[in-house]
Amino acid sequence: MVSQPPDVTGPALPVLRRVAFESTEEAPTDDARSLNVALQRGGTVIIRDGNYRLRTTLVIGTPRTLLQLPCGTLSSNANPVLLIRASDVMVRGCGYFGTELYNESATNDAIVVDGRPQGISGVTLRDFSIPSHSSGDLRSGGTAIRLSSVGDWALSGVYIRDPWVGLDIDNASTGFVSNVVIDTTLPSQSLHTGIRVRHQSVSTHFSNVMVTSQKTPFEFGWYIGSDTDTFSCRMCGVQGNAAYGFATRRDEGEYAPRWLRIIHPFVEVAPETGIGFDLGPVRDVSITDAYSVWGLHNVRVGADAQTVKVRGGTAQLAYKHGVLIEGGSDIMIDGVTISDAGQSADNKYDGIAIAANMAGGVRISNCTSGNVIWRGSSPASATNRQRYGISIAAGRGDRYTIVNNDLDQNESGPLLDLGRGQSKVVEGNRPNGSGVAVLTKGKGTVKVYEGCRALCTSTSSLSAVRCAVAGGQLAIRSIGASDVVNWRCY
Repeated sequence: MVSQPPDVTGPALPVLRRVAFESTEEAPTDDARSLNVALQRGGTVIIRDGNYRLRTTLVIGTPRTLLQLPCGTLSSNANPVLLIRASDVMVRGCGYFGTELYNESATNDAIVVDGRPQGISGVTLRDFSIPSHSSGDLRSGGTAIRLSSVGDWALSGVYIRDPWVGLDIDNASTGFVSNVVIDTTLPSQSLHTGIRVRHQSVSTHFSNVMVTSQKTPFEFGWYIGSDTDTFSCRMCGVQGNAAYGFATRRDEGEYAPRWLRIIHPFVEVAPETGIGFDLGPVRDVSITDAYSVWGLHNVRVGADAQTVKVRGGTAQLAYKHGVLIEGGSDIMIDGVTISDAGQSADNKYDGIAIAANMAGGVRISNCTSGNVIWRGSSPASATNRQRYGISIAAGRGDRYTIVNNDLDQNESGPLLDLGRGQSKVVEGNRPNGSGVAVLTKGKGTVKVYEGCRALCTSTSSLSAVRCAVAGGQLAIRSIGASDVVNWRCY
């Protein structure tokens, strides 16, 4: 005899009755009133497919609530459209474009998840889109999705169009964001910041997230602010007219952002003014296999950056330097391909440039830096040529290592080393077969530079300089304190 399972039938799930959607004009109908009654009871609330008008904020304040959005449109001018103030809540639509949570106002927030003061956890948002206001308006404020004082949250399968701030993560921890697009379609400015993370936001992880705006200039693709701790981003990017692709900043928080991992990003910023990766105050950031194109610089490392690692990837067609290291300490650029930097002026800017008076601890290794490396893929884009593959400005900079780089095809030469550091190592770099091999000033021994084949000549008088060519390598020793040596290799 087979036993029967116990009867687990419970009360019927609350279902919102469908209300006809008549027009986009003001109307006395407010579908939010009946919906809020159902949401107060918690449990599963299903909105049947159709179009609805909301004039009052939807509020989820009861734990363990599932709100199933309709295949259709929820149109609202409330601020915010949806407010979540309880733990263990899911809001789910029927697909990217199947469900539209339409924010009619140019200044209102769409979804706010606010756990203040005690905090909430376990909030999931997925499978809907948030279009913002009508196409003729300019956005001047408001956020598509804002999270504050929330833990263990997730956002997936969401399309956000024309926000002022797409996603604002403020004191929200252990979050996972995947398959999200933040897009701007208006011809005038609407988007200011795609994604902003700050203020005790710990362990935030992104996968397949894109911020894009082809028509509208905007400020930040990704803004990573103070007290951001343990941030990862895989297959994320920025495309369009951003002033900054990824930017680290220290605002009013206690410490600079730290422990950042950015893997396989794509960054295309404003061609003449943008910066792909602007690393201001930051502690321990790793960028792996990035593709960065256009912009004033593909990568900028500021004076307050510590422990920066850029590995692999491509930096292409920068308006000035491809990689600019203005300061910081413990900086490593390894295995990066820099192509056709200096598009603003011929023979003036370099693939990798290290500023004067570095604090120390810079290593550049296994990089390829030169012209026409990627010309085959974009022949019309590169109009000017980068000057040196790597340059080190004059100053007291110390503790830098420049080794094993391929610096072929540069207009003035492969390497410009004017640093006076006593602990530098510059060796194993492969320069052009012709052109300036190295320009060195000051005391010390310049070690081995590869690539010279037969004859070396000097353009300045030297005392106690010995030149030897053996096995395709040129060795320069005993350079005087005031000499400038300009070697040509033939």
